[in-house]
Amino acid sequence: MKRLFTFFLLATFLSCGSIYMPQDYGMERGWGFKEIPPSEIYTVGTIYEGKLSYGKTFTVGGNIQDPDATYYYNILMKDFGWTREGDKFTGYYGTTPTRGRLYINLKREVAIYFYPKETFDVFRITINTPEED
Repeated sequence: MKRLFTFFLLATFLSCGSIYMPQDYGMERGWGFKEIPPSEIYTVGTIYEGKLSYGKTFTVGGNIQDPDATYYYNILMKDFGWTREGDKFTGYYGTTPTRGRLYINLKREVAIYFYPKETFDVFRITINTPEED
């Protein structure tokens, strides 16, 4: 009985994640995040490479322009619990994005970087399959 309970407990905790991010990333409401200084953010080329826990790698690069950039920004804000009312977001229990973080959503294959002063950039994510020998 004790083994059965332990099995169900472990199965519950191990199957709750929506995306698998490496241990040096944080998670916030379905978005992984990595703190990166603004000097390392470029709007052309690859700005970041990471390795996923199941062997694949991903690259962040390729700036996404408006109106798609605003679309993904609105999705992140909605995921964080905010509601758009005109040009402003409102919410009582919303999580505020932290400036200086690159928020990564592997399901949508998009990353959003919040600069320290009121701006953001949106980037494409490419998931790379390891080459077999």
